[in-house]
Amino acid sequence: MKKRINNFLLLALAACAFTGLAQEEAPSDVTVDPGQELSETSTSAKDTTNSFKKIKLDGISAVVGDYVILDSDIEKTLIDLRSQGASTEDITHCSLLGKLMEDRLYAHQAVQDSILVSDDEVNATSDRQIQQLVQQVGS
Repeated sequence: MKKRINNFLLLALAACAFTGLAQEEAPSDVTVDPGQELSETSTSAKDTTNSFKKIKLDGISAVVGDYVILDSDIEKTLIDLRSQGASTEDITHCSLLGKLMEDRLYAHQAVQDSILVSDDEVNATSDRQIQQLVQQVGS
């Protein structure tokens, strides 16, 4: 076992040594005089990342449970209110966000509070209630 570990270490050391030898150095025989201007035919790397402007498409305003409220949701709600003829002069983005958060909170809490009932349980309970009514009233 000790011999196997020594062989492995020797192999790893040899691999590192050969890896260093296998790498070549790029030729550096190209020189440019500082006073010499580059011609239009020469190739130069352009920075293409600075030519684009950053534009914010959308943003997250709030997260309530599993629900995400985006900036566009607030704008859409404001547009919907205007299209319905409601006065939006006294409605601020903050109050609208509060209303959307409240709605999402109610929806999230409804999901949390909901009780799952199987179809068999519903059918059994309804059959039992029908039988009780039949016994009270008669066939």
